[in-house]
Amino acid sequence: MRKVAPLTNWEILATLFLLILFLLWQLKVNAVLSKELAGKREKAKKIQAVKENLADLTKKALDLKERKDRLYKKAPVNEEQPLTLIKALIKTGSQIGLKNITVGLKEETEEAETIKASSESKNQTTKEPGLKTTYLEMNFEAVFPQLTLFLEKLMKLERVVSVEGVKVERNDKGLPYQKVSLDLATYVFQE
Repeated sequence: MRKVAPLTNWEILATLFLLILFLLWQLKVNAVLSKELAGKREKAKKIQAVKENLADLTKKALDLKERKDRLYKKAPVNEEQPLTLIKALIKTGSQIGLKNITVGLKEETEEAETIKASSESKNQTTKEPGLKTTYLEMNFEAVFPQLTLFLEKLMKLERVVSVEGVKVERNDKGLPYQKVSLDLATYVFQE
């Protein structure tokens, strides 16, 4: 058997010195990695906050788009003639049982023209974005309960329609039906 020589003090000190250097180097590496980890955690928190904010913003954007779509159904954009409204009025009137339904565009009243002229004199632009009013005239024959039912259904239409005037005349030929003339106003967004 071979005898192992005992280590000298210098060898023990050299080994101990190397172990201490290795320990210090590992502590330095550990400190650097801890700083990087803290930075990565901070970034992860920010990314998580952005994700949560993005989800909220996406939800809000969808809600705004839905509200915009509903609003544009009530008052469409850049519509020259309200054909969908006219179809809806005729369809609703036919379902109720109104007779001789006619719907047409009405020329602007003198009052509306004066308001328009005064606003144009203030603003020299020709077409300004905003809400534009379109006037309609609807004529039909109906009994009084049909007229009230039609006006109730008119209030529930998707499209915004205001009744500017109602004229009811007695129809001697077709009693109990009466001639009804409605002056309606609807609105369009002008861009």
